[in-house]
Amino acid sequence: MSTHRIFPSLRAFLTMLLFSGSILSAQTTSLAAKPTITFSEIASEKNTVSSMVVADFNHDGKIDVAAVEGGDPDFPPPSGTVVIRLGLPNEQGDSAYQVGFQPDEILTADFNHDGHLDLAVANGSGNTVSILLGNGDGTFRPANDVVLAGHPKAIAVADFTRDGFADLAVMDCIPNASCSLKVFRGNAGGNLTLWQKIGLPGAPNMAKGLMVSVDFNRDGRPDLALVAGNTEAMVFTDSATGHLQLHSQFKLPNGSVAGSMVWGSFNHDNLTDLAFRVVDVCGASCGFANSIYVFLNTGSGAFVLRDRIGVHRGAGASLLEATDVDGDNVQDLVTVSQDRNNSELQYSLGNGDGKFNPPVNIFRLPFDPFNPEDVSQVSPGTVLGRDMNLDSRHDLAVAVVELFGDEHGGWQILGNNNAQTNCVPPNSSRLAAKICLPANNATVGNALTVKGSGNSPAGVKRMELWVDGQKRFEEWNDQLRTTISLTPGRHRIVVQAVDQDDSFSPKAIEVTAP
Repeated sequence: MSTHRIFPSLRAFLTMLLFSGSILSAQTTSLAAKPTITFSEIASEKNTVSSMVVADFNHDGKIDVAAVEGGDPDFPPPSGTVVIRLGLPNEQGDSAYQVGFQPDEILTADFNHDGHLDLAVANGSGNTVSILLGNGDGTFRPANDVVLAGHPKAIAVADFTRDGFADLAVMDCIPNASCSLKVFRGNAGGNLTLWQKIGLPGAPNMAKGLMVSVDFNRDGRPDLALVAGNTEAMVFTDSATGHLQLHSQFKLPNGSVAGSMVWGSFNHDNLTDLAFRVVDVCGASCGFANSIYVFLNTGSGAFVLRDRIGVHRGAGASLLEATDVDGDNVQDLVTVSQDRNNSELQYSLGNGDGKFNPPVNIFRLPFDPFNPEDVSQVSPGTVLGRDMNLDSRHDLAVAVVELFGDEHGGWQILGNNNAQTNCVPPNSSRLAAKICLPANNATVGNALTVKGSGNSPAGVKRMELWVDGQKRFEEWNDQLRTTISLTPGRHRIVVQAVDQDDSFSPKAIEVTAP
């Protein structure tokens, strides 16, 4: 197990930058006068991290970190380790659990339906996915590994079988042979069993972040999107029997090679869209060497190209996350290049119509300005967004693999300093919704503005507004803000939070309109 230390120089450096206004802020060039968003450190840890998740594993209302160590292909340990840090920002001690060889992706879900979050870890150079079952107090115990024919290239979780147990989808690739999509069904014992196998046309040469699950066709069942081979997106919808079936597929433009993909609602409707961070193989003829392509959902689960964003020209793969950076209730994109010599963390603010502003630099990795002659190479392993300090702003988590040495690798939580605020959420101990506006039993106008929020151990993916038993609005966000019309009389207002596993929790009030 690695030695864990806080980044003293990193914290000092970021504090210095915050006051100097140097690399932690930048002005967009959009005519829409988008705000400047800055970040400062909440917590960090120095180690060799290939992937991480944030969640409330012990139900204390505070966000915890599960970080995977041992993903460095140049200096691998005999096996990988998952290290748990409880209670951000204050350290409550680390615990560690052994997993497989060179783990490179980690996800959290409740596989045994006991109300506690579990962990799935894809072991990139092995033929297994390790499963750790949560005890509800921040500790874990091993379940049986998910055994594959090849290597896990990507993983995703959802309750495809609709039985209350989270299921695990794995892209299983046999080197120089074939790939298949396999779904493993969760059960009360936490030992996942094979449920379905679908052949795929080819293996991606970039792993992690190439498979996501959400409801694309709005039938109330979770679907799946993945990148097959290097250049083709495939969307699978879930049937009433819990089996995935191919629904649509499309090639990425310009022969682009996908490095990662993410879902979000980019044109502010009730449909989930897709975005891809790619390497454009056409090179200079494309105008820029790296891009983000944004595809909008037509409503039936098919997708059409809406925007192309030129991003940092780093070589190799990349990471992508959808989150509301500026607090305007429109999904934005955060991305980082996995160029070993030149990694830039950037965000692009969405306009709400599927178009995005030019990227803004947050900072460049590695982040040790005190040794500028140091040419250590790093590769980002995770970027994700979530409100981690309960101020209704979305923060960022970044994990970095140090490829040569141990001076720059680790994970870092960056707090969002100045996005708009809306409704301070409930804590993360359980799934819950909150209404900040209006007050219960208030007399309101015929135009009613509702502000609400939600939270859960794993995080809320959607907020819904119901009036007198009818859904009036929904937001693919953990924040809700909208204005609706009311007829005169007494009305029941319900704000409902929908968890990552499609569980829901309502909060109800009553108001009177004149």
